[in-house]
Amino acid sequence: MQYKSPILAALVCAAGLAISGTNARAQITVTSPTNNSTLTSVPVQLTASVTECAGSSDITLFEYSINSSPFQAPSPNNGTSTKINTTDYRFSAQPSPGVAYIIRFKAWSTAGACTENDVNITVIGAATTTVANIDDVANSNGWSPNACPATQKSTYGLVGWFWDWDAGTAECTCPSTISGLCTGSDSTTYTVTTSGLTIDGESRLYYVNEHPYDTTGGTPGERFSETFGNSTTATHFVYDTYIYIVDPTNIENVEMDNNQADTNGDLWIFGLQCSFTDNVWEYTINNAGADEWVKSSVACSAPWTADKWHHVQLAEHRDDTSGGSVYYDSITFDGTTSPLNLKEDSYFTDTWTAGTLLLNLQLDGIYNGGSETTITAYEDGFTEIYW
Repeated sequence: MQYKSPILAALVCAAGLAISGTNARAQITVTSPTNNSTLTSVPVQLTASVTECAGSSDITLFEYSINSSPFQAPSPNNGTSTKINTTDYRFSAQPSPGVAYIIRFKAWSTAGACTENDVNITVIGAATTTVANIDDVANSNGWSPNACPATQKSTYGLVGWFWDWDAGTAECTCPSTISGLCTGSDSTTYTVTTSGLTIDGESRLYYVNEHPYDTTGGTPGERFSETFGNSTTATHFVYDTYIYIVDPTNIENVEMDNNQADTNGDLWIFGLQCSFTDNVWEYTINNAGADEWVKSSVACSAPWTADKWHHVQLAEHRDDTSGGSVYYDSITFDGTTSPLNLKEDSYFTDTWTAGTLLLNLQLDGIYNGGSETTITAYEDGFTEIYW
């Protein structure tokens, strides 16, 4: 897979060849942030370029990582671009004395590796909460997959992943099983350690399947959920994850939501989804009490390459009042940030436990004209950041 050899090279480079600031040969030049600087806001702007590695200007991979993290964020065009120009939210902040980081910029050419360029920064600001490796969280105790997930609709507040069929798709029918799991419009999710399909050693597998015997003419769809905290006062949220999709042609939508309940149990829904059929990012609004998807001006489906890890960061915030507006701020996909700058009503009357913070990942498949439709996806480095 794309990261395996570069990661090993990066570890060797970091151990023996790391320097601070700009390489004397100017192989990797970092414009922002400057070395040993103190920053007062999140996200952090990262701007860098590479000219050559080992005497060759044919760059095969240009990326960065934070501290000793195995997660490498590539430059655009699958890391072959010679420029990094992106905002990154994976930096926690504290009022004082701040949080120290090393940003490690790494590149390779057809001739070999560049000398790694390390930049040291400190981030000071409003205290942020980071919930990392959510994909590694075990499924709820006593909550085992049922043949038809409609029979196990969940109550909010469960600790551990749970799932339910999407009411907008065909409900499950189960004439056969594979490893005890339904093969109809059903899915399962669990932690795997397949070396080729994980970045840090553990990733979460999502599987959604509809077989030709389904004569309803529907599409398969499943919503996977997990609680990640409790706060009625947090106003800013970043949904940050790496996603690997085996066959994007079977997908209609990839939906990624943050939900927050206020002191009354009413709900803000920060809903964003990539519509593969329309090639556009869509966002949720409240339309007369019902949630509705509205198209933005930002394209989305073309960059989703099959059999590749993609890094997605979705930034949102809300007014600091109950019933306040939701703001969809930006989408960062594989290092390219697209501003949304949308202010919408996405607040709903509900009965949730006060302060519940819950995320959704929903996968909806296409109707394949009576042929089998299967979605197989993996998620790694799933992180929620809020303040």
